Amino acid sequence: MLLVVESSLGFILEGSLNSYAEYPPWSPTQDGSLDFLFSTTEPDGLLFYTDNENTAQFFQLSLVEGTARLRYNLGHGPRLVSAGRNLNDGFWHHVRVQRTAETTELRVDDSVETHQGPPYDSTFGGNGSTGGVYFGGIPTDVPRLSGSVVSLQPRFVGKIKDVIYRAVGGVKRPEMTASL
Repeated sequence: MLLVVESSLGFILEGSLNSYAEYPPWSPTQDGSLDFLFSTTEPDGLLFYTDNENTAQFFQLSLVEGTARLRYNLGHGPRLVSAGRNLNDGFWHHVRVQRTAETTELRVDDSVETHQGPPYDSTFGGNGSTGGVYFGGIPTDVPRLSGSVVSLQPRFVGKIKDVIYRAVGGVKRPEMTASL
């Protein structure tokens, strides 16, 4: 179940098997980021997941033992970047996942980790085939999951607010498209 509260307060995910919030596709292309704030007291849970439909490319951000862990694949095999510690303290934490040319950056509050990869692959988000962005969990009826282990992740229990997509074209505050 999802509880939507005032826009300034965001939404609450209670972690059941059907708990998720869906946002429109995020297309980072060569230079883009996804930002949001979260608060939880649980050490583990899926913060967000998105993929390119019908490819093996994906971004999956989870809390693992209170640390933010970004798993992603942009066509050159899975990569892992971690940032932050003790993020299950009940306080608000700012997250930014940014893609710039060959660099993928995970920023959580003041903790920043980056990974240099092969040259930019424009297929993630570049051709409009990106799926929705799922916060907290994945709907049970989504047939494709590029990051197949995402369905095994515990669902997020906590609050999320201020979802922002940034790209060369500007800043966008997307509206939630579905929830349960």
